[in-house]
Amino acid sequence: KFPLNAHLAYLCDRHPEKAQILARQLRRNKPLVATMEALIMQTDLDSILQSIEKSPPKHFQRLIGIDGLGASGKSSVADEIKKLHQNTSIIHTDEFYKPFAERGREAPSHDGVSPDFDWDRLQGQVFDPVLRGFSVTYQSYDWRGDVWGEWIEIQQGNWIVIVGVYALQSRFFPYYDYTIWCELSRDERIKRM
Repeated sequence: KFPLNAHLAYLCDRHPEKAQILARQLRRNKPLVATMEALIMQTDLDSILQSIEKSPPKHFQRLIGIDGLGASGKSSVADEIKKLHQNTSIIHTDEFYKPFAERGREAPSHDGVSPDFDWDRLQGQVFDPVLRGFSVTYQSYDWRGDVWGEWIEIQQGNWIVIVGVYALQSRFFPYYDYTIWCELSRDERIKRM
């Protein structure tokens, strides 16, 4: 079983609009709509890996999105996927945080997505190259210096896991080959912080 005992929601690629509604409901701690075509269950990572491998790839490099509330196990799931599938690169949405001087100038978007991240840079440095079949090279964020950091190149053919809060926002959702929502109770998330 998955070591963090987290609940994972398999968001349905066939019905992205329903998956987006599910993600919004989970973020707001609202009850789930029973008619959603999404399976929520405790599971093991071998099953997730098999599901990823069975899903038809949309691009030369598989894009896997992992989202959830803070401390819900997103990074742990990504790390476990990488352990089981060596040719995996993990990109954290935190790498696209704006420097402090650029944060807080805008209100959140209508769907609640934080403007404190440079989503255009994520689009241009990660999603656009994958869609065109090009190599992915993105600039990391240096948290200590509060500036853009070193450039990181993703090996061609690797699975690319985009992990972090807002990773499954509607802007990027259609690009993913596979999506995972991590959920953990509030009490468990607080213990992990």
